[in-house]
Amino acid sequence: IGEEASNVIYYLENIYTNHSVDLLIDNGTSHNIHPDATQEQTFVFTYDSLLQPRNIYLYSWNGSIRALTNHNTALLGKVILSKEAEKFSFMGANNETVWGWHVPPANGTSQKAPLAFLIHGGPQNSWYDAWGSGWNFQSYSAQGYAVIAINFHGSDSYGQNFTDS
Repeated sequence: IGEEASNVIYYLENIYTNHSVDLLIDNGTSHNIHPDATQEQTFVFTYDSLLQPRNIYLYSWNGSIRALTNHNTALLGKVILSKEAEKFSFMGANNETVWGWHVPPANGTSQKAPLAFLIHGGPQNSWYDAWGSGWNFQSYSAQGYAVIAINFHGSDSYGQNFTDS
């Protein structure tokens, strides 16, 4: 389910109780969810974020999550990556909250850094907490850039009124 430029996984149990919805994954991007036919609370899914590329994970009934793949570990070990991605907001047009992402330079500098200001295409697209193969925030961060990416009016994932504005 997409929520404010995040893809999350919910577990729906009995819809007639107050505790029927549990948030299982609340950051990054999760796709390709495949439930185990014999164990209803076990499933395999892919996960990635602005900080790490996609891998396959196993969610078990006891709440544990375990990586089943780690294809990029050796390659990523040769590169300095930023260890943080911050979601931030400010008041925009029509007094509506506008969200964006900030990824600091991977070298951890506290000095002024050049800025990579990324603008997504559209209409109706968003910057998500996801590893991108085209506009990869880490590729800029690794070169010493601070990255800012704003989900301006017209972006999806914030409600239809925001998308239409």
